[in-house]
Amino acid sequence: MFGDKRNAIQDYLIKEGYDIKEFLNKNGESYFFKVEKFGYGVQTIKVIVDFFGSYKIEKISI
Repeated sequence: MFGDKRNAIQDYLIKEGYDIKEFLNKNGESYFFKVEKFGYGVQTIKVIVDFFGSYKIEKISI
């Protein structure tokens, strides 16, 4: 089940134009990735899966 959600999130990120560099961590319903997007460079993002199965992307400042 964990791998299925992670793969679905990765597919979503690719459709949104992100190049996934690395999966970092899972914390509850939050997934952390190191990604690259044209014009933004490499950044760390947190993807939250809500109750209805939609995704919310937040940029993390490190």
